[in-house]
Amino acid sequence: MIYLLAGVLLLGTYAAMLAAAGLHLSALLGAVNAALAIAGAQLLVATLLVAALSLVNSLERRRERKRESSQTLVATLALSALPSLMRSRTGVGLAVAGGLALILATRNRNDT
Repeated sequence: MIYLLAGVLLLGTYAAMLAAAGLHLSALLGAVNAALAIAGAQLLVATLLVAALSLVNSLERRRERKRESSQTLVATLALSALPSLMRSRTGVGLAVAGGLALILATRNRNDT
């Protein structure tokens, strides 16, 4: 509820700032040119915002792919070492402990 109120107040402040900028610019440039200048500035800000968000999303997808590939590599290494570990009783214990550690690490990584 408090965020809704803050959003409404912020929207009102934004509208008042646009009105003040429009009045000031209309005295300097005329009404039509002032409206065009404000619209152009808003379009520029919106374009920059979309570009920044697109860049952030792209970096996040890249990090996720890298994280998934490292998990696949760890799983592949663990599976390739499994036959040699299964030959002895100590190896079986190490394999179980390693598997549990891998499961716990994966679960903890997904929780964050």
